[in-house]
Amino acid sequence: MEVKEKMEKVKNNKALKLIGNILYTIVFILVLLVLIVAILQRASNNTLSLKGYRIFSVATGSMVPKYNVSDVLLSKEIDVKDIQVGDDVVYIGKEGSFKNRVVTHQVISKTEQDGKYKFITKGIANTEEDPEIDGDQILGKIQYKFKILSLI
Repeated sequence: MEVKEKMEKVKNNKALKLIGNILYTIVFILVLLVLIVAILQRASNNTLSLKGYRIFSVATGSMVPKYNVSDVLLSKEIDVKDIQVGDDVVYIGKEGSFKNRVVTHQVISKTEQDGKYKFITKGIANTEEDPEIDGDQILGKIQYKFKILSLI
């Protein structure tokens, strides 16, 4: 049997076609859901979360090489007392060039006074640290980078 004939048999295999269609549909639905959540989040000014989870896309190169521009990240709300130096967090800036912007940076310092937490963060690729932030500005800790969605 020629190679061409074998390839035709594989192409015409109904079971393989069905499996391929199912996988394609699942991937399509997952990508569509993530995109819908990301759009809703932007439209809601990042106030929308699903069971404490939020999806963000990286807008600048401040966290290169860990996160590149357009990478899609998943964050989870956690108690600020559980955030540690070295964690990557997402927060809403309140001053300077960070005002009203969603920022994803690494925690480089954490202090606590009278039950209130303050953090200093910095982008890995940045030379200067960010302005100090309060714990209530933090939207969550980065849990996962969607590699496939980042490629898309």
